[in-house]
Amino acid sequence: MKTPLALLNNFFLCLLLLLGMRLNSQTTDKPNILFVISDDLNDYLEGYDANINTLTPNLNLVRENGTVFLNAYASAPICAPSRTSFLSGKDLAYTQVYKNSDNDYKCMEFSDNFTAAEGNEVYFTLPQYLKDSLGYYTYNLNKVFHCQNNYIEFDELTADPCAKSGAWNKYFNYNDSSIIQPAGLAMGEGVPGYDWAPINDTLEKYMTDYIATDSVINFINTYAVSPDSMCNKPFMIMLGYKKPHASQYIPEKYFLPEYVKDFYSVPLDLPFNFPANSYPPNGINLPPQPDTPFADLEALFINTISPLMVKKFDTNFIKWPENLPTLPEVAPMLTEEDRINLLQWSKRANAIISYIAAIQFIDAQFGKIYTTLLSHPEIMNNTIIIFIGDNGYGLGEKRHWSKYGLWDTDVRIPMLIADMRNPNPQICNRTVSLLDLFPTLVDITGGTMPNFPDGTPYLDGKSIYPLLQNADTIWNRPVLSSTKKELVYDFGDCFPHYSIRDERFHLITYRTNGAIVDVCDSATSVLEYELYELGVNRETDPYEWNNLAYKPEFAPVIQYLNQWLPDGPLYLQKTYTLQIQNTISECVIEYGQDINLQFNLFDTIGTPLAPPDSYIYRWTNNLSDDTLFGTSINFPTYLIDNTLFSASKELFIYLEMVDTFNNIICAFDLSKIQINSGSIPEIHFTPVQYGTNAILIEDFTITGNYVGYYWDFGFGPILHNSIPGPVYLDDISSVNITCTASYGNTDSCYIAAQELFIENDTQNLLQNNLHIFPNPATNFINIYCDKPISGNTYSIYDAIGNLIHSSVSMSNDALEQINIQGWPMGMYHIVVRNQDTIFTDNFIVAR
Repeated sequence: MKTPLALLNNFFLCLLLLLGMRLNSQTTDKPNILFVISDDLNDYLEGYDANINTLTPNLNLVRENGTVFLNAYASAPICAPSRTSFLSGKDLAYTQVYKNSDNDYKCMEFSDNFTAAEGNEVYFTLPQYLKDSLGYYTYNLNKVFHCQNNYIEFDELTADPCAKSGAWNKYFNYNDSSIIQPAGLAMGEGVPGYDWAPINDTLEKYMTDYIATDSVINFINTYAVSPDSMCNKPFMIMLGYKKPHASQYIPEKYFLPEYVKDFYSVPLDLPFNFPANSYPPNGINLPPQPDTPFADLEALFINTISPLMVKKFDTNFIKWPENLPTLPEVAPMLTEEDRINLLQWSKRANAIISYIAAIQFIDAQFGKIYTTLLSHPEIMNNTIIIFIGDNGYGLGEKRHWSKYGLWDTDVRIPMLIADMRNPNPQICNRTVSLLDLFPTLVDITGGTMPNFPDGTPYLDGKSIYPLLQNADTIWNRPVLSSTKKELVYDFGDCFPHYSIRDERFHLITYRTNGAIVDVCDSATSVLEYELYELGVNRETDPYEWNNLAYKPEFAPVIQYLNQWLPDGPLYLQKTYTLQIQNTISECVIEYGQDINLQFNLFDTIGTPLAPPDSYIYRWTNNLSDDTLFGTSINFPTYLIDNTLFSASKELFIYLEMVDTFNNIICAFDLSKIQINSGSIPEIHFTPVQYGTNAILIEDFTITGNYVGYYWDFGFGPILHNSIPGPVYLDDISSVNITCTASYGNTDSCYIAAQELFIENDTQNLLQNNLHIFPNPATNFINIYCDKPISGNTYSIYDAIGNLIHSSVSMSNDALEQINIQGWPMGMYHIVVRNQDTIFTDNFIVAR
């Protein structure tokens, strides 16, 4: 007979065993995975600097514990092709899903895309592989695969979740359209084809993403106390957030205060920063534009079909003011043209604010999940968090409001990965693809990669686990995105079009349908290109304004990147990395100097490598036909024609590592060397007073060859590569203004121009020593100054801050007359400046 003490000991032993079983069931060998996909999410998150107005404090918690991938790309700029690709681990050349609609895809069963007829009958999916091969309990919430009816790979017949076939142990889907859609439509916001609205905050609890979030929270809380109900397995939750996908009907509390509710208020409080580049900003920042808005799009109409690829231009934003019952006044004395222009940009700004509101709504939902994980540290500390967008989204850049294109706005996506077992905050600039997620998760969880029946590797992506450990690992694998145009026989729906992105360049190829109408005619199809040099740190052309594809000096770049097309020898492959070492100490190279160059070489896993003898190392340039070979060269500039050298600003040096047996360029680098002192930049500008507390830059010019420039008004650099609008300061009595440009062959080459601005005499301003008559005027104005000296400059701005007239008086008369015939009606601001004083005043042009 057991004693009470023995029974008590047995009780505690059993208790310890039970606790141990519970503890072991929650601290598995494999990590849990929380995988969140946000629909149509571009790079508007904090940490990506695309729009400083977006606040995502909860997603920042992932960023502060993990890796931010700044150059992550979707396999396609559309939902169904992108998700089918990264969830199956295969590129579009294999899946053959290029569109959301037409005969290629009709929300059929997912398996129907993989057939013997297409030669792609073998397929795996990420959740199915983790569930069946790696021992995970998988849970789908809302849109993960593209369609929620047939496309979900869920076994609905088997009752026992632990015995289910297919991709999921558990599946949840909820659609809020019967509640949220009517509420949003009733607000009457948006433009035709692009809807949004700030809905009542009380409706938030009915929204799809809100309810899905609550379901995740319930799951985590249940798992914490009863993991046996989840088959005692580690979990992989795949949560599909619907937003910021249109229509953006979002609770009002997530909208920025700049949002315009009443366009008929006078004066209208404009929602965007105006005049352009005002500092500090007085509204949200719109996507940057070239000096002439949308000039980058107009240039593309000349050489490519790319403008025809996008689905929604901003035509309805342009037409919106014209369709109003009455035109809002906006501000007194504006012309109708000015009113319409400001209204168009204000409506665009409202649309962007709505998109930001959708992101901030998603951030708030994610924050609730993160807080729940924190309340269960045994789960949090054993969880990998992944947050991505399925494709990018254009918000007015190149006049398009959608996805579907191959520009960076459409294919670049945010990607955050935090392994909470070992938090490692870092930023990664390597190019990666959504295709890489499948092999990465298999790698992290210690699994074996899936193979085809013949034993060859199945997955098209590469594990980026090395980058999660060290974001600076040398990594060279240009990533591919593909698409077809959605409409039938309409400028590009026949053949795939491709984007190839490495860390520095972005190559886009388009193939036309051919010359025969309603036929896909490959014989007469034309291949067209776009090439942009964004820069390794997005410092060169981050907005893709300058198409370099038809400049001969960039032909070697196109030749190299073309190797990653589906029919190219390096399709989907990693390769060697070449880095030309610039040992030049001079800012510019003059004619007759020798240029000594060598390089560093890294293998496909980032290990420094001595150049193998089995390859040829070929050096060429853009200014002569000379070719040099070797692991280092001494290039004498006298090989270049002296006249050509003197007329050029840069020498392009190309280095190719060539596998001659297979005719492959295994590695490539391009070095730009600034030549001749005539290419050194020069900067000139004039600061003038704008109102009572702001400074405006006039007559800005920068010549020569430069990397970039920035401004300093005494409180640090602002406005890189842009001319400031009015800069508002608390004290403008005396300000040193500096514009600095970097250039040349070393990081220490700078040139600066500085101007001392001294505020005009306040007393003179109060006495209004500038007199304009007649005022209002119709044909001319007379300007009388109290200090009639030769050299007065006259600058006149319209009501929205555009400089429309500038002249210099060459006489000593007190009176200056300016012809204003044909000027639009409205208010104008004049600045008269001489070496001693600045006078300002307003006048009105009437008819």
